[in-house]
Amino acid sequence: MQESNLQSKIKNDIAFKKMVDWKVKIKFLKDQILEIENRKDFKIASVVSFILKSQLIEWEIKQLITRLELHLGVFNSSQVLKKKIIMPLEMDKKRWTLGKLIEELKRYEGEFLKDLQIRLEEFKGLRNKFIHCLFNPGSIADLIKEAEQGLNIANRIISDIEQANKFLDEHDPLKK
Repeated sequence: MQESNLQSKIKNDIAFKKMVDWKVKIKFLKDQILEIENRKDFKIASVVSFILKSQLIEWEIKQLITRLELHLGVFNSSQVLKKKIIMPLEMDKKRWTLGKLIEELKRYEGEFLKDLQIRLEEFKGLRNKFIHCLFNPGSIADLIKEAEQGLNIANRIISDIEQANKFLDEHDPLKK
């Protein structure tokens, strides 16, 4: 059977393939993190999951900031003034920390972002203490308890980010 023109173009489009590979990679990582998190027989699972989810949250915040920038760019267009939208790659090149990402996200005012912004502040302190003091004195029980507390907040933050993205989809000025 002969391939359609579209299928042929998709196969040969390197940028499209990279995008698909990237989306598959993200789904794989999210699924694997969840699998680790659900392992109750593996004592360090909560610690590993918390560290990985911390990285996932940083990535998700970068994506959300870019969406917020694009959303404002469409709604607040000016004939004489433009603002360059910051992309996740630029945030990576500038080595934006979790704190910097949260600071940037706080520049946006919207009722749909409030819970996320509040939780991120709580998360930042817990995550920084956890990451930078992982090998400091303390018990295994305390380590696991802090990781589970962090995972609880991380899961709520991921849900908040999903809700913010859903809100932006519902209020997309290009769909009106």
